[in-house]
Amino acid sequence: MSRFVFPISFSSLKYPSELLPYFQERGSLRSCINLGHEMDVAKHSAPTQPHRSDYFRIADESPALIWSAGVDKLCHWFNKSWLAFTGRSMAQEQGNGWAEGVHPDDIKMCFDRYTEAFEARERFTIEYRLRNHDGEYRWIIDFGTPDYDEAGVFKGYNGLCFDIHERKVLEEKRQSQTNFIEAILECEPECVKVVSPVGNLEMMNRAGLDMLEVANLEEAQSLGLIHFILPAHQAGFIDLHRRVMAGERGTLEFEVVGEKGTKRWLETHAAPLYDKSGKVSALIGITRDVTERRAFLKKLEYQAHTDSLTGLPNRGYFFELAERELNRVSRYGGAISLLMLDIDRFKDVNDRYGHKAGDLVLINLARTCQSALRDIDVVGRLGGEEFAILLPETDNGKAFEVAERLRVAIANSTTTLADGHAISITTSFGVTTRDGAPADLDTLIQQADQAMYSAKGAGRNKVL
Repeated sequence: MSRFVFPISFSSLKYPSELLPYFQERGSLRSCINLGHEMDVAKHSAPTQPHRSDYFRIADESPALIWSAGVDKLCHWFNKSWLAFTGRSMAQEQGNGWAEGVHPDDIKMCFDRYTEAFEARERFTIEYRLRNHDGEYRWIIDFGTPDYDEAGVFKGYNGLCFDIHERKVLEEKRQSQTNFIEAILECEPECVKVVSPVGNLEMMNRAGLDMLEVANLEEAQSLGLIHFILPAHQAGFIDLHRRVMAGERGTLEFEVVGEKGTKRWLETHAAPLYDKSGKVSALIGITRDVTERRAFLKKLEYQAHTDSLTGLPNRGYFFELAERELNRVSRYGGAISLLMLDIDRFKDVNDRYGHKAGDLVLINLARTCQSALRDIDVVGRLGGEEFAILLPETDNGKAFEVAERLRVAIANSTTTLADGHAISITTSFGVTTRDGAPADLDTLIQQADQAMYSAKGAGRNKVL
């Protein structure tokens, strides 16, 4: 049998706060301290037969589980509380007999820790499971202290144990719950984070760390959350944190750039966390990557507003933009002009070269107009070969100049087909201007449209 022992010391024990509940259950702290002092005094003056000494007599009455070991590392004495707990006799427990009651999974750890402490003559604390008189393994905490006589000669170890089973079971249950929650968070595809009242990152799961392109939480904490948020969104992010710490809930979309340079749009839903007193102690946020969603919505918006062939605003979006500009002019005054243009004999192009060629002609016309106009001008395809151009801050004279310049540019431009054929076209323009007088969009379009058809009737390739 191994000659290792598992002692626990009482002498000079500094009582940790975790033991206070056990002292309260078994008597006052002062009584336990006095008991320890009396045990030390009695031990130092103990006669040859230790079981007859005052030390052991006093320790024998202690509610704590107390034992003593010699320089040979073997336990030679256990108090009544220990024997009552295990339901075994002194003879059964002496030597290494006590180890028969230690849980098989804990025995090696116990011996290793005790041997290490014994060789170094240092105090130790061990938590392990010990079988009681009913056969139940219960968690105990064991404090060991080396024992010296008055001459400073090492005499072995004294030990003091307390039953901490309920506390340990509760801790294990809480740890199990914590592990369960952490496992869920690590599997969660969305970012979960906790931010302190001063804005420091306290917790973030793997999904969030991946969004920031950092290896671990410590790296994210050292950089700080603001480091990842693009400047245009930092004020909104700070304001959201302030509102949540004031007890509100909030949502924010913002753009971040990860440590590897990847830009992402994120949407966060933030809520306050409260402490036991009801005070907001932190912010918890659930954040998802909405980059693809925003790109999809942007694509849908583009499709809803844009002519798929030419890339110009479609009929509906052109009318929307034109209404906005007319409202601005109505509010602040000034001139605004509208041009309507139509390709002359466009049906002949489709009939001769095919609709693919006609599409290329329309695309080329759109590009010609865009290159010749200002950024504030709006050109749109209303349908077929008909286009409209809105010219803000443009009087009638300048509008005619723009229309004429466009007419010439289009006439001089050619569309080259895959087989080498070059197609040239002409256009007819109608011009109308609103300068101070109230006018709605429908009226302007009707006036410009009539002027355009007049240009066609006058021989085409004209501006009227």
